[in-house]
Amino acid sequence: MKRLIYLVVILLLSSNCILSSLFDQNAKKNPAVMSNIMLLALGGVQTTTEGSSSSATVTTSGGSVVSEDGKYSLEIPSGALSETSQITVTRNASPIGNIPTGYATQTNILKFEPAGLVFQKPARLTITYEQGDMIESGFEERSLGFYYIKDDSTLEKMKVVSVDYSQNKMIVEVEHFSFGVGLTIQVWLVNNGIITNSNPVQNIANNVIAELSSFAQEGYGSVSEYFQAHSSTLGPFLNQLVAILGYDPISTAFPAADFNGNGIPNSEDPYVPSTGPVLSIVSSGSSFVSSLTNAINSTQFVWQSSKTGSFSIRAGGTNCSDGSVVSSGSVTAGTNQTFGPLSASSLALGLTNYRICVVSSGVTGSLVQSVTRDDSLPTVSVNPAGGNYGTIQNVALNCGDTGGSGCGAVAYTTNGTTPVFTSSCAVTTGALYSAPIVTPNASITTIKFKSCDKAGNISSLYSQTYTVDTILPTITINSVSPGTSIQGGVSPQINWQSNRDGSYAVKIGSDCTSGTQATGTNVSGTVTSGISLVSTISSGSQLSEGSRKINFCVSNMVGNFGSSSSTLTVDTGSPTLSITPASGTYATQQSVTVSCTDTTTSCQKVIYTTNGSDPTVDASGTITNGSLYSGSITTPNGSVSTYKFMARDLAGNLSGISTVTYSIGPPSAPSLSSVSVGNGKVTVSFGSVSGATNYKVYYKTTNSITTTDSSVSGTSSPIEVTGLSNGTTYYFAVTASHNGGESTLSSSSPATPTSIIAVNETDVVAEIDWCKLQHPPTLTVNSGVVTYMYGRVYELGLTDQNTGGHVDIRADFGYGPAGTDPRTDANWIFAPATFNPGGVEMMANPNDDEYQYAFTAPAIGSYLYTFRFSGDGVNYTYCDTDGAGANATLIFNPSALGTLTVN
Repeated sequence: MKRLIYLVVILLLSSNCILSSLFDQNAKKNPAVMSNIMLLALGGVQTTTEGSSSSATVTTSGGSVVSEDGKYSLEIPSGALSETSQITVTRNASPIGNIPTGYATQTNILKFEPAGLVFQKPARLTITYEQGDMIESGFEERSLGFYYIKDDSTLEKMKVVSVDYSQNKMIVEVEHFSFGVGLTIQVWLVNNGIITNSNPVQNIANNVIAELSSFAQEGYGSVSEYFQAHSSTLGPFLNQLVAILGYDPISTAFPAADFNGNGIPNSEDPYVPSTGPVLSIVSSGSSFVSSLTNAINSTQFVWQSSKTGSFSIRAGGTNCSDGSVVSSGSVTAGTNQTFGPLSASSLALGLTNYRICVVSSGVTGSLVQSVTRDDSLPTVSVNPAGGNYGTIQNVALNCGDTGGSGCGAVAYTTNGTTPVFTSSCAVTTGALYSAPIVTPNASITTIKFKSCDKAGNISSLYSQTYTVDTILPTITINSVSPGTSIQGGVSPQINWQSNRDGSYAVKIGSDCTSGTQATGTNVSGTVTSGISLVSTISSGSQLSEGSRKINFCVSNMVGNFGSSSSTLTVDTGSPTLSITPASGTYATQQSVTVSCTDTTTSCQKVIYTTNGSDPTVDASGTITNGSLYSGSITTPNGSVSTYKFMARDLAGNLSGISTVTYSIGPPSAPSLSSVSVGNGKVTVSFGSVSGATNYKVYYKTTNSITTTDSSVSGTSSPIEVTGLSNGTTYYFAVTASHNGGESTLSSSSPATPTSIIAVNETDVVAEIDWCKLQHPPTLTVNSGVVTYMYGRVYELGLTDQNTGGHVDIRADFGYGPAGTDPRTDANWIFAPATFNPGGVEMMANPNDDEYQYAFTAPAIGSYLYTFRFSGDGVNYTYCDTDGAGANATLIFNPSALGTLTVN
């Protein structure tokens, strides 16, 4: 019942709100008719007037609306409004209802908007009325009042705060729009004993029932809340109903409501005890039935009356005068009466109300019992639906029922069995659903569920499967062979493992989603937790030059990947070397620097050699010949150095070998190895020096040789110095030279030219074929002691011609300082030896001759000794302990002479 207010000194509730100022022409005769029940409000912050309307926007701080001519004003105090509202007042409005006969209008009729506005604090309306023919402060003027004009042409008086008769002004209090004003007047008339006839009282009760039923439209949450808000009016009204009708039809119409507000429904605790028969339900079967198999197919209820009388049970209808009579008879007070059984098939679908009416001594008592037939199966909706999820799911099961009985219960299972209900919705198999079902992690869960409504109907079986896994596998890469940098054509092997079972794929690319499936061995399939797997990635186009990210992707139960990756760099090119300075001859030492360049990976190492051999590495890069280059190399001074360099990159590619040679400064001094004397000459032998292009032998007769002394040049060893005087001792030293200069002098060595010429290893004809220091090879003796020394000789055509010594054979025994060469050292002393005839018989080869010498030990010291033989007295062949001479393989060895220690 939406209303606006029309104000005359009367207010009308319809689609607008109307007020007017009236006075009752019959008030002298019946002043009790005036009553104040309803209130109203208006106000503003900014007021605009257009034609007959004035408007204002009023905030919670209050405000006012004033007419242009000052005939009225509405003052709204602070806190009256709960929110800002636009309030409009219109004069000369036309109400729907008529002003009753006997009332005269003393002001313009006012309409107030918006409809249904409620104030938290009363507002005050000040309005000027017309004096007309009224005597100043007379009876008529004092009878003025403000009224609501209602749609049914009835009036409701408002509360008058004050009247200024001299100024013709009246102030009324405007509070709120509440219970239907027209209906309130009717209730007021009943409450005040003006209306007592049962028929209009019953009609007014029916109107109140209709009004309470519209509680939501009036802004209330329930019938009980609406009633309790107006209990000061409706409470007395219920007492009047019981007094006039003998029972309370309003409480009967709302048996589940709680008018008392004590938590007990009207059906058990009526607001006003009835004076007529009081009916009660002793017991009742189900309020919901169904004609479907295995549902609740019938019901009944047992009732009693507090008084003896006649009864009727009516199906449908709104009171004990209408509806279809389905049972009737007499009832005895306190006796159980059974109605039923009621078969579901005999009922119409939906709600059927059975009204039990008992008449005792002319007063009727009634009670309503409802039964609903519901043949519709309930449903169950699920949220979320089954599927794969990466998060724990809370599965909600929502029962739906369209047949009217409402859902009774939902049962479910998670172990694969089917949930089972009884017809009373008791769960015999499964669990009763009461809260969302939490899906376990890392598992597959199938939820089977069905619902049961209050009529015992059971839904179809539903099933949803949830695969939930929030845990991603952790992938560990154990090793990459031969490494993360590889040569073209190599198929790397990667050892990895997962901490969870699952399907896997090896993808080449940025990630597991956009990457390309790799080809090779063990690049897809299933992996077992904790078990290492070796994946071989085939070489070819998928491993072309450059970096390639290899992703190892293992899916969990819902297809989300855990992954780890290894980046491979494929390098098909060889590294290159740059060496500074270039090969050449330099006067000073050089710092050799090597730089390595690789376009795809980087250089791993540079290896070099200095002995002329090639540097080498094995397949793993370990150096097998050469040294690791770790920085610049300083060339040795005075030598020719050759370096060979080779590089290896991270992929194992090898560069070519780069060779550089440096000749630095003067070469090092040669090592003088020997000097041999001849007739007026000396032959100097020395070791070669790397890089040297020339040698010089310097000599003089004193041991103080410089590079200003006499010299003989040559390009290699030996160098012969001629023009020397026999018997004169000379000292010799050697230098080497090249573009870097001349070396220092070697150590010096003396030699004395002689007419006796040592011809060992000269291949001259005069060289004896064979000779040997026979005995003893070593001797320790005291000074002055005589010891026989023996030497043997063979010369073709001489020693093999007779049994005695040959006249052309000359034999000498000699000794000299330890560490010297008898062929060149002038400190050796030789003396002629004699033929030993007795030695021939002892020799295994009679072609040899043996000579002997009686040697007296010299002063204490260490010496060497040996024999020498000649066939012409000039050219001598020197002997050693293992044989010397012209025969093949015979070489004189100065270190194989006899050794003498004299004590």
